[in-house]
Amino acid sequence: MSQDDGIEDTTSNASDDDDDDDDGDGGDDYDPYAPGLSEGEMDSQDLGDISPTTDPESYNYKCLSFSDAKKSLESDAKITSDKLKVSLENVQFMLHFYFYDVDKLEKVYLEDSNKVLEETNLIPKSNAKTVVMPDYCPICYDQCDLVVFNCKHSFCLSCVSTHIEIHISSGNALKIECLQCSLLLNRHFVVSCIKDVQLIDKYDKFLLKNLIETHPLYCWCPGPDCGCIVKVDFSASKPVTCQMCSTLFCYICKHNYHAPSPCTQFKNWLKKCQDDSETMNYICANTKDCPQCKVSIEKSGGCNHMCCRNCHWDFCWMCLGSWKAHATEYYECSKYKTDPSIGDGGNSARESLNKYLHYYSRWKNHIQSLELEEQTRSQINEHIQGQIKLGNGTWIDWQYLLDAVDLLLKCRYTLKFTYAYAYYLEGPWKEMFEYHQAQLEREIENLSWKIEHSKQTDTVGIVKQMNITKQKRLTLLHQFTSEGETTQLKVTSSES
Repeated sequence: MSQDDGIEDTTSNASDDDDDDDDGDGGDDYDPYAPGLSEGEMDSQDLGDISPTTDPESYNYKCLSFSDAKKSLESDAKITSDKLKVSLENVQFMLHFYFYDVDKLEKVYLEDSNKVLEETNLIPKSNAKTVVMPDYCPICYDQCDLVVFNCKHSFCLSCVSTHIEIHISSGNALKIECLQCSLLLNRHFVVSCIKDVQLIDKYDKFLLKNLIETHPLYCWCPGPDCGCIVKVDFSASKPVTCQMCSTLFCYICKHNYHAPSPCTQFKNWLKKCQDDSETMNYICANTKDCPQCKVSIEKSGGCNHMCCRNCHWDFCWMCLGSWKAHATEYYECSKYKTDPSIGDGGNSARESLNKYLHYYSRWKNHIQSLELEEQTRSQINEHIQGQIKLGNGTWIDWQYLLDAVDLLLKCRYTLKFTYAYAYYLEGPWKEMFEYHQAQLEREIENLSWKIEHSKQTDTVGIVKQMNITKQKRLTLLHQFTSEGETTQLKVTSSES
């Protein structure tokens, strides 16, 4: 698609619009995360059917080409330009300076227009020294026709053109200043000094880029080599899918969409994974805590008889039991036992490690599961085509199966980010969140199993499970996204 081709408006509705009447649970009634509340009390917190108007992921936006975004920005600025009776170019500079706070700009400009123009470097400072115009260029000392700026500084056209070209080449089109003061050069002046059409086109692109970078309602798509520009009605941490390259991203931070995690929290999680994952995986695989004094110990030999240097306790590396009793109870090493010391005053570093690895391993598992689900979708697509060739139904008869896989991918994608969210979550809402997280995970696994073992006659069962899974996802997002402000997050400095 060329840059001059517009792209139609779209409304991101990350969830399906149709309401579901069935909010039942698939599978058995086992709930691993409801120690304090009964299942009935937990389910009483559900919101029932959620209409598109209250969908926490509903977001209106437009995907624009370069030319359409330029026209849209100029149209927005023209309203202020007509009201203040200032040129469109100068208004765009002033709006950029005031971070597009139109009310503030109009207020201060109507109070003192010269102050605003000086503040934004659109006119010379009132206290600037009187400039004596020489008859030669002060840069190259060439005596020729000079270009005179509004600040009365003058230079030869060659030096001015070179100065402008350097700024454009570095990507700075909005703040090209006079060679001797801070006066900004507007587009009309810049274009009059350069004759290269390609350079002018490059200048216009960088100018638009600079204007958009500070605009709260416009952004560039973060997709690789994508020139799409997104315009929204309001700035929020909501999902946007680029209509040019299909990249899904969060409008605020431009990372992968990460609900229910807030942007800052998600950045902390990514940084923690990058910084700590290799170190913590090594510690987990190669060290254990002394069962007596809780000091971390690294095994350096093949013998399983360990002696702690800190407290001199003799124990077995495999089962952590006392070595004295080990001769008669060696079979205990083959049995799996939960560690009762975890969370009961054990080593704080080990507790922090265990907490991180708990959430990180599940985060990583769902990343791998998503990759496998993508493969499943391809296999199902091939299976459907084979069944159609054999005369077992039409494409419409099998479409529900692909819809189920798409919903599965969407729900597992959300579930992945719930572990980043849960890692930082503390307080009274943690129990409620873990309950809804477990409910969603259970329904996702039920849907995944039904899809993998599906037949054409399973339509009703799969569609019912889709409705249940979709509703569980919507309920979790509605209650625990930042928009609801029902959740209190406590991120300690050690975890951020």
